[in-house]
Amino acid sequence: MTEAESQIAPVDSFRSGALSRITCMIPILCLLVVPLSLWRSGWRGAVGWLLGSLVAYLSFRSLISAVDGLGERIAVGGKRERGGAIVVKFLLRYGLFAFAAYVIVNYSVGGLHWALAGLFLPVAASMCEAAYELCVTLRRGT
Repeated sequence: MTEAESQIAPVDSFRSGALSRITCMIPILCLLVVPLSLWRSGWRGAVGWLLGSLVAYLSFRSLISAVDGLGERIAVGGKRERGGAIVVKFLLRYGLFAFAAYVIVNYSVGGLHWALAGLFLPVAASMCEAAYELCVTLRRGT
């Protein structure tokens, strides 16, 4: 292994953990915001936040699974999972969004804003990951 390859290996292993760190960050951010939603909008806001966060978390996990399945199907060619099943799982994500929106609008209009905010948790978790990777990169000087 050359010197350049030996320097790239730790960076690749560090960045390969990004999805697991983002997946762990979503519930942490969710729990950090629950007191704020309770204080600002009462229990309806907190329930809306939790529902939106749950949908976002499940959707993010489903998206990771779908991308992994498609990537494996394309790269390896081994038909571990059928293409139709991958597409159905992908479309079920949107059904989950629609169901959560229906429940929130019909039972808790006060929590709608919080639920919509909860849907952006994967974005916030990704931003936290980007900041973390920037700090680590600057500290290492790579």
